Amino acid sequence: MDKMNKESLANSLMSIVDALSCIVGKNIEVVIHDLTNPNHSIIKILNGHLSGRKEGDSVLNIPDHDLGSIGLLVDQNKNVSNPQVFKGYETKVAGRIFTSSTVIYKDENQQPIFAMCFNADQKILETAKNLLSQLLPRDESLAIEESEHTLQKKIAEIIHFALPQHNILNTKRSKAEKIEIVKVMQTQGLFLVRGGVEAAANALGVTRYTIYNYLEEIKTKPI
Repeated sequence: MDKMNKESLANSLMSIVDALSCIVGKNIEVVIHDLTNPNHSIIKILNGHLSGRKEGDSVLNIPDHDLGSIGLLVDQNKNVSNPQVFKGYETKVAGRIFTSSTVIYKDENQQPIFAMCFNADQKILETAKNLLSQLLPRDESLAIEESEHTLQKKIAEIIHFALPQHNILNTKRSKAEKIEIVKVMQTQGLFLVRGGVEAAANALGVTRYTIYNYLEEIKTKPI
């Protein structure tokens, strides 16, 4: 690539960073490296405070585990695409975890000439999310789910309390025994909650209509 075309590509990439500067948040770093000048490769950087880098810094001063930069240093495969994209990998700088992506541009001889790198600090987003969650009303769907779990647990406890431990098998219980069990369930409030009748019917091996009949008998002629 001749000098004019290289400068044109560099200007185009730096213009992209300028455009992004008013859109991306402070948690996203964008870096352009001139790979033909590795000792002072950074020609444009946005939000450099995230990694502590600045224009003129070396490409060798890369985040830990940077697959994009490592790839451009060791991969000279002539068959890879141009530009070459490394996306969605984790890097680490000064204890901060980033989600990163890198685009490597090559000349006609497949030699790397520029790299555009994106590093997103997810911790900032998680912190903001946690702070907002403390200000927002509780998620109603979550509250309903927790309430349903508590209700089912309470129903199971009542049924366990009402069933005679010496007579577990449904087929061995007489009608009088079943009515007595239903009476205990009633005193524990089982039939005041949604699903209580169905749970009692399943536990006794009868239909829900039988449970209603037992309740009617208890009402008209307490046992």
